[in-house]
Amino acid sequence: MNAAEGLDLLDRAPLAARPLFALLSRLACGVLVLRTPDGMRRRFAGALDGPHAELEVRDWAAIPRILRGAEIGLFEAWRDGRVATPDMTSLLRLAIRNQIKVSLRAFELAVLIRLARRPVGERVELLQRRH
Repeated sequence: MNAAEGLDLLDRAPLAARPLFALLSRLACGVLVLRTPDGMRRRFAGALDGPHAELEVRDWAAIPRILRGAEIGLFEAWRDGRVATPDMTSLLRLAIRNQIKVSLRAFELAVLIRLARRPVGERVELLQRRH
């Protein structure tokens, strides 16, 4: 199943869960199989090889906690029994590998913004020094 499949999951999910599904549909690498409290199952896959993990969401209230707290929010939801996984190590590896991709894009964007704020002459000089 690819990111375009499983639209019924999006339609049936609470509004608070939809940002997580949007985020998961942009996985850069690896595979996540997600099971929801209502028994739906969806597979999210990145274009590149990477860790394979499973996550069972037992309570929709876990989603906002995970979105706000990233790995810490995931751990708290797991500790409280709101989510489960047969392999927490693989799940964290998947999260970390994909977070790095997002962080690199954010870093590149920050560099471009800083560069755009400089006068044109400085921009050309900086770019020439890099090549």
